[in-house]
Amino acid sequence: MTIHKIQRDSNIELLRLVLIFMVVLLHFNNDTMGGAFVYARNFPVDNFVLHFIESLSACAVNCFMIVSGYFLYTNTKIKFGKVLDILLIVVVYRYIDYLCKIAFADQVFSIKSLIVCALPANYFAIFYVICYMLSPYVSRIYRELTDNKADFLTAVITVLFILIPTFIDIANNLNIFSNPGFLSPISTGGNGAGYTIVQFMFCLSLGMWIRKREKQSKAYILLTVYLISSLILTLGIQKLPSLYN
Repeated sequence: MTIHKIQRDSNIELLRLVLIFMVVLLHFNNDTMGGAFVYARNFPVDNFVLHFIESLSACAVNCFMIVSGYFLYTNTKIKFGKVLDILLIVVVYRYIDYLCKIAFADQVFSIKSLIVCALPANYFAIFYVICYMLSPYVSRIYRELTDNKADFLTAVITVLFILIPTFIDIANNLNIFSNPGFLSPISTGGNGAGYTIVQFMFCLSLGMWIRKREKQSKAYILLTVYLISSLILTLGIQKLPSLYN
């Protein structure tokens, strides 16, 4: 089977810049980081606007992984140098953050903290590395499958790891079941608000399926669905704040 590597696309690079900006917005809104939600809590209009921005931006990390899967579709081997580069970048930034807190904040220097900074403790980096190391095997599955079987596989994992956990989380918030977590195909704690390796691997696989199928869709239709979905999510959060996660 001949594998054609795909060249970088300026539109996808622009998408990555937009996604980075969305991640910044998510952290700006976060109660414990930027704190925007805290300040807007008593102002209904501001609160609605922030939640709409949050709904628009919530897909950022997922899209990063989908884009990665799109490009890793042709990946046939693991480059351990790349793995080390990613983990090293995390460690360097952790040391920079630690030193800045010592210099400009109330952080007290300690040998223990200095050693802990050497650990690449970042959920996205860890999950990305795992997905990258598994990508040659997942991509081979998608390359070897026929189009129909690839469609079926993608549909199955969507139902198992996205639709069912979402339904269970909603049921949990509405108190429909006494202990719905044990029904989840992801974990006994539900879907982990999307922060589990299962969702990351799903997004990686989805990106590979998109690369394999190369289906063309009209941009304005996708944009309309995206905006309407974000609005529905925002309205749902307004009615039932516990759905936020």
